[in-house]
Amino acid sequence: SILGPTVGGTITDNLSWRWVFYVNVPFGLVALGVLWYGFPWIRPPARSQRVDYFGVAALTGSIVPLLLALVWGGDLYAWGSPQIVGLFAAAAAGVAAFVYAEQRAEEPIIPLELFRNRVFVVAGGVTFLTGVGMFGAITFMPMFVQGVLGASATSSGVVTTPLMLGMVVSSVLTGQIVSRTGRYRLLAIGGSAVLAVGMLLLTRMSASSSQAIAIRNMVVVGVGLGIGMPVLGLAVQNAVPYRLLGVVSSTSQFFRQIGGMLGVAIFGTLVTTHLRDNLRANLPQEVMETAPPAVLEGLENPQVLLSPSALEQMEGAFASLGEAGPRLFEETISAMRMTLSDGLALVYLLAFAIAALAFLTTIFLPEIPLRATIDSEEDEPAAKRTGGQASLRSAQRPASPGLEQREAAPRTIRGEKDTPT
Repeated sequence: SILGPTVGGTITDNLSWRWVFYVNVPFGLVALGVLWYGFPWIRPPARSQRVDYFGVAALTGSIVPLLLALVWGGDLYAWGSPQIVGLFAAAAAGVAAFVYAEQRAEEPIIPLELFRNRVFVVAGGVTFLTGVGMFGAITFMPMFVQGVLGASATSSGVVTTPLMLGMVVSSVLTGQIVSRTGRYRLLAIGGSAVLAVGMLLLTRMSASSSQAIAIRNMVVVGVGLGIGMPVLGLAVQNAVPYRLLGVVSSTSQFFRQIGGMLGVAIFGTLVTTHLRDNLRANLPQEVMETAPPAVLEGLENPQVLLSPSALEQMEGAFASLGEAGPRLFEETISAMRMTLSDGLALVYLLAFAIAALAFLTTIFLPEIPLRATIDSEEDEPAAKRTGGQASLRSAQRPASPGLEQREAAPRTIRGEKDTPT
C-alpha cells in the first residue's frame, strides 16, 4: 500500500502502464503458494447450506445498470434519454427484486434483519460515504498532479504514497487505543472529522499549488481514513451475533466498494462534463478559429494531459498550423490545466460535502462494550450486553479485559459442543 503508488508510477514512466499489472503476477503466485501451504484448514460443523443465487443475481442486476447510468449519463447519452432512464428503472427493479429475494431466502447474502440493528445501519452508511471520499481522493489526485501540475506518473505516485502511509500508521495506533480502552465511538467521530478537513483542504488546491501542499493534504485524508475505517468494521462485528460475523464483515466491505465505484463514476462524469462545457470558453480565440474540429474534440478528454504520447501527437497537430503552432500549443495546454483544475475543485467540493455528511452520521453511532470472548453470549443482542443502553457509560463490567484475562478465559465456538478452544 505504501510503496505501490510510487513503484507503479515509476513503471508507467519507464516501461508501460501494462507492466503495472504484469508486475503483480509473481507476487500473486507467491501469495497463492503461501495460502495453499500455510493457511490453516478449519472446517465448520457439517450442515446443509443453500446459496442465495436469486439474491446474487438481483443484487448484480441492480448495481450494474446503476453504474452504467452514472458513467454514460451526460456523456454518451443525455440524462433524460430513454437509455439512461431505462438503466435507472432497471436498477430500481433490481433493488426491489433483491429485497423480495432476501425476505424468502433460507440463507440470504444480506439478511434484512441487520437493518434493524442501529450500529449496522449507521456504520454501513458512514462506510458507504467514506468509500466515496476515499476512492475519490485516490483516483483523482494522480489526475491533479499529472494533469494540472504537469508532473510525471512517478511524482503522482509519490504524492499518493503519503495517503497510504497515513492510513497504515493511524490504523495501527487506533487499534492499540481501542484494545486498551474498549471505546470506539469517539475515534469514529474523530476519523470522520479529520477526513472532512482533508477533503476541505483538497478543495483549495489550484494550478499554482505545489506538490508539497498536495502531499500534506493527502496525509490528512489518509489519517482520517485510517482512524475511521477499522473502527467502523469493529463496531459492526461487535454488534451482531457471532453467527453473522462473516456476513457483516463482507457487507461492510461491499458498502465501501460500492461507495467507491459510485464516487468514481459520479466524479468522473462531473470532471468530463465540466471540461467539455467550459474548455472552449478558456481557449485562445486563435485556437478556436484555426484548429481542426478533430483537434478541438480531442482537447475535451482530460486523459490527454496524463499521456506523454497523446501530448506529443497534439503538439505535432499544432505544429502543422504554422509558426504560431508552438505558442498556441502552450496556451492550449495552459487553458486545459486551468479548466481541469476547476473541475477537480468541484469534485473535491462534492467529496467534502459527502465527508461532512459522514461526520454528521457518525454522531449517531451507538457504543456498546466490546465482546471479550466467543461464547454463549454471542447470540445475545448487543443492547442486552449493556442493560438495554447502547452506551459504554451504562455498562457495569469492563469493556475489554486485559491480555491476561483474555488468554485465561476459555472460549467456545457455537456448534462444537462447547469444547474449550
